[in-house]
Amino acid sequence: MKAPVIVLMASMAALTAASSRAAAADAGSAFAMDYPQWNQKKSGDPLNVHSSIRSDQQCYFDLNAANAPADGYIGLVRGYMEKQGAKILSDAPLSYEFKAGGQYTFLAKTRSLFCDGKTYLATVTCLKETYDAATATKIFDSMHCGNAAGAAPAPAAAAAAAAAAAPVAAGAAAPAAAPGAANPLAQNTQPAPPPAAQPAAQPAAEPATASATQLAAQTVTPAAAPATAPAAGTKPKLGVVVSPAGGFSAESVSSAFRLARESGAEITYFSMAWADVEKERGRRDWKGTDYMMDQLRKSGLRVSLVIRTIHTAIRGQMPSDVQTRGWEDPELIRRFTDFTLAALQRYGDVVDYLEIGNEVNAYLANHPDEVGPYGVFFKRVYDAVKAKYPNVSVGMVFAYRELKESDTSSIYKRLALGDHDSFTLYAFSNGFAHTLKPSSIFDQLKEIERLTGNRHFALEEVGWTTSPALKGSAADQQAAVRAFFDYRDQAPARLDFISWFNLHDGRGSDCDAIAGTFSRKGDALSKDRNAMKLFSDFLCNFGLRHNDGKSKPAWDEWTKRAK
Repeated sequence: MKAPVIVLMASMAALTAASSRAAAADAGSAFAMDYPQWNQKKSGDPLNVHSSIRSDQQCYFDLNAANAPADGYIGLVRGYMEKQGAKILSDAPLSYEFKAGGQYTFLAKTRSLFCDGKTYLATVTCLKETYDAATATKIFDSMHCGNAAGAAPAPAAAAAAAAAAAPVAAGAAAPAAAPGAANPLAQNTQPAPPPAAQPAAQPAAEPATASATQLAAQTVTPAAAPATAPAAGTKPKLGVVVSPAGGFSAESVSSAFRLARESGAEITYFSMAWADVEKERGRRDWKGTDYMMDQLRKSGLRVSLVIRTIHTAIRGQMPSDVQTRGWEDPELIRRFTDFTLAALQRYGDVVDYLEIGNEVNAYLANHPDEVGPYGVFFKRVYDAVKAKYPNVSVGMVFAYRELKESDTSSIYKRLALGDHDSFTLYAFSNGFAHTLKPSSIFDQLKEIERLTGNRHFALEEVGWTTSPALKGSAADQQAAVRAFFDYRDQAPARLDFISWFNLHDGRGSDCDAIAGTFSRKGDALSKDRNAMKLFSDFLCNFGLRHNDGKSKPAWDEWTKRAK
C-alpha cells in the first residue's frame, strides 16, 4: 500500500511572541545525529531540517530546529496534539497515538535536545502495528551536541543538501511539523488513507549517511577504546576497597591504607557524591576529601575516583538547585563538568580512573527513558575531561548481577562510551543469600570478559560475605578469594584492574548509615526494616579482616597470592 501523506496541523497565527520565533539550524550548529537511511521527502515546514519516509512500514522521520527552549517547544507540540484528539502515552519521551484517514492509528515519539540556543526536535511516526521501537531508539540516541565521527553533519549541512525538499516560508515561526508531531502554524490537511489493495511503495536510493535502521539490526559490539592498561603479559593492577578497622579515625584510616599497600594492593576506589562537597551552588567544602586523598598519596595507592551521579537504584546527591534537572540540561552538564574538573585539578596526581556513576544500570533499568539522556550527559563530561586530562581513563560502573539477572545488557551496550567499563560482582541469590558455589566468581568474571568484547574493563568491586545470616562462611570466602586470584592470573591485558571489597568488616552503626545512602527517605526500601537489616548485614561482612583487626582465612589467601 502507498504511504499516506500526513500533514496534520491547524493555523496558529496568533503565536507571534518573540519566545516562539524560530529558524532553521545554521551552518555553525554544534548539533549532530544519524539520519535514518530512508527516502527523503518534502516538507512545507519552515523549521524543517530533514524529513524522510520508509514506505514499506509507513514510517516517517522529521527533524526540526527552533530558537526556543526545549520545554516550551515540546509543551506546545503536546498541547496541540491533545487538542487534535491524540492520546498522550508518555512525556519522556513525548509519545502519543492519533488517528489518520478515519481508520488508521499512528504512533509517534518525539525527542528534543537543546544545543547552542536551539532546540532540535526529532520525531519518528509509524503505523502503530509496524512501529519499530529499536530503530527509533537508535535514531534518538544518536542525537548529541558536538559533531562526532560517524554522525550526520550539523543539521544545516543536511538542510542545504535538501533545500528543495524543505523550502523556508518567510516570516513563519512555529514548532515542529512531523507526522503526528505537527506544526501548529502549518496548513491543516487531512491525511489520505493508504489504499489496502496496492503494494507498498519501495524506498528510493538511500543516502550515504549510516542509517539508524541498519544499526538497529546489528548486534552491538562496543568499540575498543584506549585506556591506561597493563602491557601484554603483565597482570592487571590489584585493588582492595580500603575500610578501616574499628571505625573512622585519623589513625585507623592511615593504618588501613598502609596495610592495604603493604599487602600488595596497588589501587583502591574513592567514592563520593557531588553534594558531599557542594551542597549548594558555588559553595564547596573539600576538607573531607582533601584529607582522604592526602592519606592515599602517602600510602602510594593509585585511585579510581567514583562520582555517584547515579548510586545503584537512586540518583546521586547533587546540589539542591540541580538535583531534579534532566541529564541533558545544559546547566546540570556545565556545573557537573566544572565540579569534576575541579576535583581532578586537586587530585589528578593520584587518580588514574574516573567513574561517572555507580552501578548505573540498576537505576536506569527502572528509568529506561533516561538511558539515552544519561549517555549524552556522560559524553559531554567525558569530552571535557579528556581535553584537559587525557591520561585519566574515564568510564562508569555497571552492576553485573543486575545486568545478568534482569537482562539489562542492552543498557551496557548503549552506555559503553568511555575508555573502559567497570563492573561490580556479588554472587548472591534472593535476599542477599550466598547459596552459589564460590567458584562461580571465576565463571562470572569470564562472562564479564566476554560481554566487554574487545574493550578495556575493570572490576571495581568483587566480594563474598562471611555473614551466617546470609549463608556466608569464612571457608567459602577464602575459596572465593582463590577464584578471584585464579581469574586475575589468566585475565586478558585489557583488564585494567581487579579489586576486592572490602579490607575490614564494618561496624553495625556505620553499615546502617551506608545502607541508608542507597535509598531515599520515605521510599519502600527505607520503610522495610527487615530488608534494610539484611542489606546492612550484607554490606558489613565482606572484609578480608574482622572489624576488630583480626584476620580471616581469606586474608591469608590474599597475602599469599597478592605478592
